[in-house]
Amino acid sequence: LIAILVATAGIQALAAAAVGQAEAGSMGEDPLLGAFYGINFGQIAAFAFGASALSAEFHNGALRTTLTAVPNRTWLYLSKMAMVGGLAFLVGQLAAVATFVGGQAFMGPYTLEVGSPGTYRAMFGCGAYITLMAL
Repeated sequence: LIAILVATAGIQALAAAAVGQAEAGSMGEDPLLGAFYGINFGQIAAFAFGASALSAEFHNGALRTTLTAVPNRTWLYLSKMAMVGGLAFLVGQLAAVATFVGGQAFMGPYTLEVGSPGTYRAMFGCGAYITLMAL
């Protein structure tokens, strides 16, 4: 989970520094694309988190103990998905805020305000995206 935050915020700072040096007019029509570029790299950590969280019990026979405690596999997998999804959404939202705020320090003339059109929607979307990638 920490890797998601580090990957998104760290890569975003590097990408924002490059965006801040870009020529005027080269950013295209969507300035939010540059503001949330780091999320693309956070998805790799989200994949790893989801895969390891859902498959960790297959190692050393721990799945037998789990299925003895919760014999209904539907509830078992739904509860795992709820925990992984909830944690991923929380970390995804934190990563979205860290990516946006941290990246704005380096974006130069392309800096966006928190209340800019589409910013809140993009922040929520980043959390939802990271959640879906973890599941």
